[in-house]
Amino acid sequence: PDGIDLTIDVGNTNGVWQQSVCEAMRDQMQDAGIRLGINVMPSSRFWEIWTQTPFGATSWTHRPLGTMVLSVGYRAGVPWNESHYNNPAFEAALDAAEAVLDVEERKVLMERVEQIMRDDAFVILPVWQPVYTIAKTTVHGYPPHPTNYHQFNKVWIG
Repeated sequence: PDGIDLTIDVGNTNGVWQQSVCEAMRDQMQDAGIRLGINVMPSSRFWEIWTQTPFGATSWTHRPLGTMVLSVGYRAGVPWNESHYNNPAFEAALDAAEAVLDVEERKVLMERVEQIMRDDAFVILPVWQPVYTIAKTTVHGYPPHPTNYHQFNKVWIG
């Protein structure tokens, strides 16, 4: 009846945009009666508490396979499971997806994983950070990469 008070811990570990996202979340949550306090702390302090805080803002970097971040961050008992998520159905669905080499078949199996994540709503993904790459028109084989891991062995000029 009187709304909800929450506090999110943010360490700006990957730039001040993380704090800006929290501020945008705060502004959007107000209409729903949710008051969001933002606890900005030095990144070194944040990394000391990031897996213990009840509500924290972290950014996760790209991994080669879509299943990899899920295994590292959301399986029960793994060290980086900051949400403390634990769902045997999620584990089984992710096991099934990880056991398949065929990309198209894995995509189908990942639908179940994503449905479970959506239904359980244990994590908020407020933004996908855009990635840009700029090069002269004579530079080829230089696509944007989500973590700026460029493969210069595939770049050519002509």
